[in-house]
Amino acid sequence: SLVAYALGITNVDPLEHRLHFERFLHPERPDCPDLDIDLCWKRRDEVVNHVLRTYGTDRAAMIGTHAAFGFRSAFRELAKLFGWSQQEADCLGSRLPRELGEGAAGRPVLEALESHPPSRSVDWRLPMLRQPLELAQRLEGRLHHPGLHPGGVVIADRPLTHYLGLARSSKGVIATQCEMRAVEALGLVKMDLLGNRAVTEIGDTLAALPPELRRIAEQAPDGDPLTVSLLQRGQTLSCFQLESPAMRHLLRQLQPANLADTIVGVALIRPGAAGSGMKDVYLKRRRGLEPAANYHPLLRELLRETHGLLLYEEDVMMVAATMLGESAAEGDLLRRAIGGAESEEERAAMGDTFVARCGRRGIAPDVAVRVWQALVRFASYAFCRAHAAGYGVLAWHTAWLKAHHPGPFYAAVFNNHQGMFPRWVHIEEARRMGVGVRGPCVNRSGEGFFVEEVDSGARPGPRGAVRAGLACVASLSEGSRARLLRERAARGPFESLPDFLGRVALPEREARALVETGALDFTGRTRASLLFELAATHSAYRGAVPGGLFPARRAPCVLPELSEYPLAERLQREFDAAGFAVSASPLAPFESALTELRPTLSDALESKVGRPVHVAGIPCAARKVRTRKGEPMYFLTLADGAGLVECTFFPDVYRRSPPLTDGGPLVVEGRAEEQMGAVTVTASRWSLLRARDQEDHRRSA
Repeated sequence: SLVAYALGITNVDPLEHRLHFERFLHPERPDCPDLDIDLCWKRRDEVVNHVLRTYGTDRAAMIGTHAAFGFRSAFRELAKLFGWSQQEADCLGSRLPRELGEGAAGRPVLEALESHPPSRSVDWRLPMLRQPLELAQRLEGRLHHPGLHPGGVVIADRPLTHYLGLARSSKGVIATQCEMRAVEALGLVKMDLLGNRAVTEIGDTLAALPPELRRIAEQAPDGDPLTVSLLQRGQTLSCFQLESPAMRHLLRQLQPANLADTIVGVALIRPGAAGSGMKDVYLKRRRGLEPAANYHPLLRELLRETHGLLLYEEDVMMVAATMLGESAAEGDLLRRAIGGAESEEERAAMGDTFVARCGRRGIAPDVAVRVWQALVRFASYAFCRAHAAGYGVLAWHTAWLKAHHPGPFYAAVFNNHQGMFPRWVHIEEARRMGVGVRGPCVNRSGEGFFVEEVDSGARPGPRGAVRAGLACVASLSEGSRARLLRERAARGPFESLPDFLGRVALPEREARALVETGALDFTGRTRASLLFELAATHSAYRGAVPGGLFPARRAPCVLPELSEYPLAERLQREFDAAGFAVSASPLAPFESALTELRPTLSDALESKVGRPVHVAGIPCAARKVRTRKGEPMYFLTLADGAGLVECTFFPDVYRRSPPLTDGGPLVVEGRAEEQMGAVTVTASRWSLLRARDQEDHRRSA
């Protein structure tokens, strides 16, 4: 590990982060370790091909997977067998939960659907629906089709067919017929060559910086005040591992001061630590609300950083080794044995042996019992420290780049990011960070987003501006983009819509999408006028060129100048064509309604703790979970003008609420609640927010 770090192969210092090699490999370990390597997602296939070429396709292969039916996917396929069209099956399936889950086993399917509000809008008792539903319930979890692991590669010391069967996937790649657990059980070396978008984002951001800034940015100095402030506010949207609602909530509670605290956050947010109560105990001890556990003087320094908790698997390993006076390898074996115990009797026998061995070292039985209870309690929930450190370093680096170089950072995010939030949410966050985001332009844009240095006539944000690339125009084909860029490079910028149409042969729908995203705003004409001219040109030359392409360099006649579309319609057209608002914030059409409503903004919720509030914004993330009683509840994230608001719908509110939609802004009424520094809204009801011009139009209709 030290050699790999010194050579720059890895970026995690094993000494600084107290990593133990025995957690990874030691002579007593009976199986091979996993090798997880995060790579630039755009170049992962190059590495995979290198492995296959180097070791040969007879000894190296991709790892296969066994995909199972989900409840929704099973219903869709069955519905088509019962006569529903693909469109009807998809529409009906979208109203079903993705999984019925174990809680529905043995219950009639209609009863299981009662707790899923989106399902209430359909009468599932119809025979044409009830039969595929019941069959889908039986198919859930059964094998559907073979597939490919996203990054798994296996390498053997002899032809792989000596160990297992191989098959050619639908993509033509040779893959194992066994899935990864069977591959490991056979003793083969499994590697995960994973495409990590954060690695690419960091690399692209660094490449956009001048050399003197790049050298500092490559280091992302620990304890940097700007980065710490960003983390403590939970303003970590777009940052690797730090952008989920739960993680941003945790960061506000944790108040991290450095990289080490960021690594702690990465470990605490895992389902095991959160579900077992370890996260809450850690936060209370960190804040001095609860004393740290002090099991034995031998463990004081070992567990000082984690306030007496066995947060990491390495903690479990080293506590066991220290108490027994054994090597770290022996400690790792005991850690594995605790996690692998098949019964309480087996675990109790191990505990008796542990207490007896501690007694031979002069450790009192009651102390040894307490330590054993801690080992058993935390062994199942602890997280690998090496993994947390690797991800924590990437997370800190992305937060540092966001704090110091938001323009280049967001250009990289827009080109590479694939998280739980759609692109428009990240674009609005960039604007809040002071970065101007401009739409695509046929005279300025390339393929992807980039930091625009030249004066484009549009005022940049205080921290620069990012220009959208042509690839964000959904209906513009790759071939059309290539023709456009070649023509512009060969003969210079386009002068007008007719000049553009005459030089770049485009189908009408692609030209229309470019106009609607503002890619021809440089002409100074309204988009309504441009679309009218486009339609007139298309009509004049209909059938002249196959595929509806335009041969003309000028309009067929003198055309009038039309008024611009209303802002709400213009933004909707931009969203439909590019997936984000170019002209203004998506909430701009609702400005008068928001002024009248006066909702509490996300950055002002702290001053409203314990009081009724109403918040308004656009839904951008949602998660449905079940309580320990099996009742459904809902977490909803709203984007308002100042940031993100987290709303919680407890089971009683969720049951009586109409289905939550993503069709527009919502108003959520509830109470601002604070938990150790993090503020959320406990919802009591919600309603749609309507723009004033929409209301006027509805009344006149």
